[in-house]
Amino acid sequence: MQEYLVLATAHGVVMAQRDDTDWREFRRGLIDEYVTSVIAREGVILAGTTNGVFRSDDVGQTWCASSAGLALEHVRWLAYHPDVSDREFAGTEPAGIFVSHDGAQTWRACEEVAQLRDRHHWMLPYSPEAGCVRGFAFHGSRAYAAVEVGGVLRSIDSGETWHLAEGSAGKPDLEGPPELFVYPDVHSVVVHPSSPDVIFLGVPWPQHMVERFFQIDDELWAVLSNGDLLVTSLTARAWRKVLVNVKDVTALAAFATLAG
Repeated sequence: MQEYLVLATAHGVVMAQRDDTDWREFRRGLIDEYVTSVIAREGVILAGTTNGVFRSDDVGQTWCASSAGLALEHVRWLAYHPDVSDREFAGTEPAGIFVSHDGAQTWRACEEVAQLRDRHHWMLPYSPEAGCVRGFAFHGSRAYAAVEVGGVLRSIDSGETWHLAEGSAGKPDLEGPPELFVYPDVHSVVVHPSSPDVIFLGVPWPQHMVERFFQIDDELWAVLSNGDLLVTSLTARAWRKVLVNVKDVTALAAFATLAG
């Protein structure tokens, strides 16, 4: 098997492969695009950018636009449903959720998300746009989405329709909601594997921080807020920088193919 990493960066996509000792870069693509997110599954790579979604079927050698139906082209996060082949999700700025059932060939807007966005006046403190969806989590037919600044969305039909999660008022009040309500500035969401009712939420932190964690086999990867990439084994827990010549990393994905 040949193992690959796909790195989303502010200057395109970087492909890397594992050799006997470490990872090495071997290809770049979409160099004129600000790539915000990337996913890979079943031989297909999808890259979310500020100009829509791009798809590659040849390990990042060529890319084609894949945004039919994506009315909001500033993609903040991509995800696929872990249990359903060819069901992908795009979270956008301004806040919206789009779902695809054909490998991102076409997208359908979840109109109820736009209605919640407009009703509650979602916002971003650094942008004139009305909030963004910047994270997804799945557990069976349950799904969650992180909204900055708006709270948490919940789906009970595998991401086909969405509503505010219990405890999330949907009001973008940065002073904080009443006790027992979710703080609305949510940057990421993770669901515990033991139960779809146990979720963890990431909120802003005033210091230099980890933007995203990714687990790949027995390694934990971290994308830092300055764009650096760190990795540690789950047993050693000794962080080290990797692919130091790749700057401004925003996300990563991994996949494997048969060697040769």
